[in-house]
Amino acid sequence: MAEDLGPKIQLVLQKLSSLESMVEGVLQKFNVLESSVKTIEGEIATLSAKTSAVEKSVGVMDNSLKFLNSEREELKLKVNENEREINSLSDHILYQDVYSRRENLRFFNIPESTDTTEESAKDLIYRFMERELAVDHARDIEFQRVHRILAKKPGSPRPIIARFLRFPDRERVFR
Repeated sequence: MAEDLGPKIQLVLQKLSSLESMVEGVLQKFNVLESSVKTIEGEIATLSAKTSAVEKSVGVMDNSLKFLNSEREELKLKVNENEREINSLSDHILYQDVYSRRENLRFFNIPESTDTTEESAKDLIYRFMERELAVDHARDIEFQRVHRILAKKPGSPRPIIARFLRFPDRERVFR
């Protein structure tokens, strides 16, 4: 039995030796795996830091976008307010323009003199009111300004605009 024991021990020793080399291979693989895991953990930490930086940047951009949107809305409101004010002022100017012209009358087809010593448009209007319109006491009517408008055209007289000093005088002539 002792002689049987020697080869068996030898066999056990060989198996232990092969098991030891397998364990060493597994340990080496485990060390490689451990090193890979540490590398991956480092990369995960780096990615985590980068992700937090990106999230922080996105948060800053989101706040900036909210601020810009609120500014845009304020500007829209101001533009609308300015448009209303412009329309109001335009209406007011139109009203003022119409109101300022209410003292005016235009006279058409009153002949223009052709000589160099031009007649006064005011005298032409006085004569027109006396002769054609039969306005009593026409020379008592006062004007702020009387003048011809537009550019001269051969063969047709330019209209005359007379701005009356008093509105009732304008109404009397207009009637």
